[in-house]
Amino acid sequence: MRRPLMVSAFVSGIVVLAGCGALPGSGDGSILPSSIGIAIDEVTSAGSDAAQVAPVDSPGFYYHPVTFGGDQTDRVLTAADELLAQLSVIEEALAGATGSTITYDPQDDGDSADPNDVAQGVPPNPFLGYLKIDLRPFDFYGDGEVLGSGNAAELPIALRVWIRRDTGSYERMVCGVITALPTEDSNGAGVLMVMNPAPDDELDGAQQFVQWSQADPSDKMVLILDRHAEQIGGEDTMGYAYFLVTQQDVSSHVEKTIKTTHNVKNSEVGFDTYNYLARWYTDADALVFSDDMDAADGSEVLPRDKVYASLTTFEAAEASAALGVNTSDLQFPALPTAEELAWPDAFEATPSF
Repeated sequence: MRRPLMVSAFVSGIVVLAGCGALPGSGDGSILPSSIGIAIDEVTSAGSDAAQVAPVDSPGFYYHPVTFGGDQTDRVLTAADELLAQLSVIEEALAGATGSTITYDPQDDGDSADPNDVAQGVPPNPFLGYLKIDLRPFDFYGDGEVLGSGNAAELPIALRVWIRRDTGSYERMVCGVITALPTEDSNGAGVLMVMNPAPDDELDGAQQFVQWSQADPSDKMVLILDRHAEQIGGEDTMGYAYFLVTQQDVSSHVEKTIKTTHNVKNSEVGFDTYNYLARWYTDADALVFSDDMDAADGSEVLPRDKVYASLTTFEAAEASAALGVNTSDLQFPALPTAEELAWPDAFEATPSF
């Protein structure tokens, strides 16, 4: 399992909160942020300068490769925010609760309806139901270090949550550690391992690893690892994805970086894996990017390595237009493994309480 990439932005000490009743955080009782996204409008088809000024039928030469990777990443960030919204049921379960182990029945809140009843046309929240929550410290990373304060009033906050299914049995829903609380000015920091919300016999266990470190506005990151049902070359297999987005103050600039790799879903042209990198200063006229697609036979298709492109027209640009942005660490990441997306050993299959 992956350790946090930017430990400096994580809270290292334990913060003891005065009083009890409301949970710590942004003032609304939240321990989970409403968003962990980092704006990457400059490289998306909807937000880029080229989308506003270039004719639709004649974009710059590098417009499509740059914005394809940007759009893919932006969709993943949006999906992560939607996931956090669904996990807000944990906030409801913790509100007013005491102790380190909690049994939550949504009907105890005065709702006599089935907790999964929803308005017509509105998809149900797959995480809404009868929950068991364990706040006791545990070894999340499997490295022997036990993390957690044992309650929801001190940092770090350890979470292990099970949900009861229609059969009456419980299954693992989410686990993680919150290390910095969201505030009005920050999304905080933490890491979550989340179940596949639509269970599949072929996808047993955790499917998403979500890590964010945004307590320091000058050094922000979000990392998302994913495992999903995939069809490549007409055969069913496991698909994997890695998305890392960072925003850092570098000298007098704000630098943004995207590093991604993922299996290409239902590829009709024989591609197995798509890789994409981009880095730019927000005050520069150009970015640097790389991309390639790995074919089923192991060959690379149309690889582009550290190409400079205008952030306005997406035509080729001189390196000087990127204002000296660092390219030495721009290598494609590896796909995550099944082991990295497995539940921690300390997260038992069923609750003990």
